[in-house]
Amino acid sequence: MKSKKHSGKTPVDTVSLKVRFSSPTESSESGNSSSQPESASQNNKQSSIGEMVSKENVLRAEVRWVLKTVESKYTQRSCDGLNELFKEMFPDSTIAKKFQLSRTKCSYITNHGLAPYFKSLLMNNIQSLHILQFLLMRV
Repeated sequence: MKSKKHSGKTPVDTVSLKVRFSSPTESSESGNSSSQPESASQNNKQSSIGEMVSKENVLRAEVRWVLKTVESKYTQRSCDGLNELFKEMFPDSTIAKKFQLSRTKCSYITNHGLAPYFKSLLMNNIQSLHILQFLLMRV
């Protein structure tokens, strides 16, 4: 039975850059925000940057785990349950709390993210070798 939880979603959908620009402290200080609009907008910018950095770090961790999975020839089913495991192992880590990787996301990142990237690297290396070989033959 296949999970339909993530069907139709791309990594861009799961790691959306549309972030709500507010922090918990701003909502409690909403009465003071009219007297200091510049500091409130400064806090919004800082929290949005923090959110994007956090999401980028989570995505980086997920991709690194997928690379480890492929390199070590683990099955993609081994990614099921990692979310809870990492939350228990690293309770103070924000990355571990937001880490979301299952076999379907692992498969998607492998087939539609990493494979095209490494294929283009390989093709560029092969083309540069052909050019180098051609130039060496002319000398």
